[in-house]
Amino acid sequence: MSILDTARTYFTAIRDMDTVAGSLAEDVVWHQPGSNRFSGDHAGRDAVFAMLGQMMQVSAGSFASTRSTA
Repeated sequence: MSILDTARTYFTAIRDMDTVAGSLAEDVVWHQPGSNRFSGDHAGRDAVFAMLGQMMQVSAGSFASTRSTA
């Protein structure tokens, strides 16, 4: 699966964590842009899921991903 395919799968399935888990390598490194408490590199599937879970918690479940056109 290419990086682009993985990103497409992720954005389509963000609320289906089983699908997301299947698309991420165990040793994934996720770079979250910005300058907030979620920003930076998150190494490993568990760390990525922890970050996504915290985003869902902070947003009271309204967290959503959008594709940038920039």
